[in-house]
Amino acid sequence: VRSGKLGLGTEDGALKLLSGVAGGVTRGDLEGAWKGTKSLLSLYPHDPGVQRLAAAVLLRLGRAVEAEAHARESLRLDGTDPDAWTVLAWSLLRQGKRRAAAAAALSALGLDPAAPGAAAALTALGLPAAAPRGTPGPAAVAQGVVPALSGGVPRSGQPAAPPLSG
Repeated sequence: VRSGKLGLGTEDGALKLLSGVAGGVTRGDLEGAWKGTKSLLSLYPHDPGVQRLAAAVLLRLGRAVEAEAHARESLRLDGTDPDAWTVLAWSLLRQGKRRAAAAAALSALGLDPAAPGAAAALTALGLPAAAPRGTPGPAAVAQGVVPALSGGVPRSGQPAAPPLSG
């Protein structure tokens, strides 16, 4: 959450909301966590971290389509966040969009080779849990120029993921 004047009056208000969201997730109160996340979204709609948080909470709620939308918005705001790429990978995987999920996971690993969630997504897809040498970064994925993966074998000429804006 970025600094500045908040609708809650102080930065402490946002921190309390974040703490409440984290506590809700820890307690298994995902609906409560989502309620707090929606409050943060209303205050900080252009904060990529808040968008990523919304994607993660929605994913845990089983709302993969909505999670994908928030992950994509987070990436539109900051395409260099490996955690947002990871959440996008899992939201796509849960929707059965295997090629796009693999491309998103590879983008996360291209930014952070130690991203465990991205490696786990590749493993869930039956692919090696590490980014191959020379893996294109997220900008190439966003432009649709990365070869898609099918059965773990790169195939040229196919876009890896839909564009981030849409």
